Amino acid sequence: MSRYGSLEYKIMARMARKKCSVFVREDFKDLSDYDQVGHALRNIAKNGRLIRVGYGVYPDFPIIL
Repeated sequence: MSRYGSLEYKIMARMARKKCSVFVREDFKDLSDYDQVGHALRNIAKNGRLIRVGYGVYPDFPIIL
């Protein structure tokens, strides 16, 4: 499967289209099941493209600590 069809790509594409600044796992429940969405979000955060600020809470902007 190409990376364009991956769940991680679909999540990042949806985040780029939305106007809100904070996302929760529930925002992506229509893309796949709960565990797979969580795994994809963890991978995106692990790669540095997303920051987890709480249990299942991810902002769409960089946080400077």
